[in-house]
Amino acid sequence: MNFARLFVALAGLFVFPQVGLARGPLVLDGGAEAHHVVVGPGGETHIAVWVEAPVIERVNVRAPLSLSLVIDVSGSMSGEKIQNARMAAASLLESLADGDLVSLVTFSDQVRVLHPPVALSPQSRATLHRLVSGIQAVGGTNLYGGLTTGIQYAAAGPSSHPVRRVVLISDGQGNVGPSDPYSLGNASAQGSEQRVQVSAIGVGVDYDEHALSTIAVRSAGRFYHLANPTQLAGILETEMGLLAKTVATDVVIEIVPGPGVIILESLTPGARLEHGKLEMPLGALHGGQRREVLFRARVMDGAPGEKKLASARVRYAQPSGGAAEVKRDIAAEVTRDREVAAKSRKDARVTALVAEYQASQAELRAAEALAAGNQAAAVAELERAERVVAEAAAGAPPAARKRLESKASKIRSHTDGARGASTPGAQRALSLEARDSAMESFGY
Repeated sequence: MNFARLFVALAGLFVFPQVGLARGPLVLDGGAEAHHVVVGPGGETHIAVWVEAPVIERVNVRAPLSLSLVIDVSGSMSGEKIQNARMAAASLLESLADGDLVSLVTFSDQVRVLHPPVALSPQSRATLHRLVSGIQAVGGTNLYGGLTTGIQYAAAGPSSHPVRRVVLISDGQGNVGPSDPYSLGNASAQGSEQRVQVSAIGVGVDYDEHALSTIAVRSAGRFYHLANPTQLAGILETEMGLLAKTVATDVVIEIVPGPGVIILESLTPGARLEHGKLEMPLGALHGGQRREVLFRARVMDGAPGEKKLASARVRYAQPSGGAAEVKRDIAAEVTRDREVAAKSRKDARVTALVAEYQASQAELRAAEALAAGNQAAAVAELERAERVVAEAAAGAPPAARKRLESKASKIRSHTDGARGASTPGAQRALSLEARDSAMESFGY
């Protein structure tokens, strides 16, 4: 687990208003993989759109927060896990500011509301600390009930507390109430409609990675595999120190195909293709963060020459108040000559994203193979992923090359681990690491 990455990504969960600091707008860019695209069947190309947040300096005042801390207290959390969960919760309470709204929810067989939303003050903070210190682990895992209760409380924050987040910590698989990824994802998506994002943290090796990752994706939140529970307190403490880097909230990318162009499919988890248009909610972005949407499109009609393939727009809320947006058109040369299209030069930036996507898909297949005990298939997938990334890195621009080389190094480590993972426990642990790596590349 790359904890530095986790600290930075989790910091995007919270928002600072603009205080005496000029912040530039989000930067929107993109392109088609091929410079020339042939018209008609076979005239398909990858298109990527990405948004980048400017790097900013720290500010000293942040917007009020509505936070639900939801902790799994089932029997499997006993011992070191629940001890570290208590420490993490206590650390988080100390990091929050007076005036923030905080609710504390636990779940095992039943959901227990240890405290409904309360504005932090010296008195309420002491009460919450006392409740946290008494958390014990026993019973089953009503993950659905804990999630929906946490979302309900976070969403109830007034307009004075516009940032609404759930931090969900679990080590197990739901076995009370709806427990499948579809049901949990739908609950998370409904929370997203109320501007609630979920940071789902899976602790150990026995949690349901499919469910937690779906919760994160459907809420435009975050998913983390945490092998060592002792890192919990440090993660939550460090994230609070990075809050000043948030530059935009309620970020949404919208992509509309150009005339005579159809979007075939989105390749980025979380992007929704409806009525021919793509929409991807991103939630909050922190300074220096970049998010991408990769999709396939086909030119169905058009005269030879330059053609608009898609129009992209990013809508977001500014921390200082008010809405903003950035627009960008994506164009390419349209041709009816297949030979010209076949020899067309490539946009190395988009090619790099395609390679990273293909490698991440291979990582997910390797994770499934390891979970099923198929060590040979996992090694083959990881070797394939490493080749794809290494080849793309050779021709990528500097920033993309650095990212791909880092990806290749991580995959190489997983490949070596998969070759030596002779026990079910080792295979399971590596499966979760491979999935976490793929989710990181997708932006979750």
